[in-house]
Amino acid sequence: MRILTLALALAALTALSAAPGAQDRPAGAAVSIDGWQREVAETGTVYFHCRAATCPVGAAVSYRMQPGDRALTLEDFRTHHEVLNRRMVEQSGGRFVRVEMIEVAQSSEAGAQVLTAVKAVEEAAGDRQFMASSLVTDGPRRFTMVSTGRTEADARTGLRMFLPVVMMQTQLGGSQPRR
Repeated sequence: MRILTLALALAALTALSAAPGAQDRPAGAAVSIDGWQREVAETGTVYFHCRAATCPVGAAVSYRMQPGDRALTLEDFRTHHEVLNRRMVEQSGGRFVRVEMIEVAQSSEAGAQVLTAVKAVEEAAGDRQFMASSLVTDGPRRFTMVSTGRTEADARTGLRMFLPVVMMQTQLGGSQPRR
């Protein structure tokens, strides 16, 4: 269930930066965190699933490198996420009934621009999950991150915990994750 949500969100986020002529860069060292299982999909998306007993149920974080180095404005990012939210509902086959935008914010981390959207996803079955999505732009490095959790705090914590890890991963190995 969480993987489907992450996959839908990342598929939609890739539309942010579909730039022609994106260059592949060399693979780098794989970075991981104890208690988190790392897997790399054929698409290049790197998923981290928490397997430790102390993790919130269903905690997951993923990231994917994006082509281009164009920084978005906060308003462009907000507009893009409003479209993504509608698409998530429309393309869910009735599984999601609503996506509520909780916050859209801009910050910086180690000199990189970080745009973040936090949202609540309401499922037809009555469940509610939370998703925090970031677009990180730092010169030629550009990647999207998605963190999901059963609470807003869990989703935000996943992003805060993995942002430095992903920044280190992409700095060590260029822009493509190692498979």
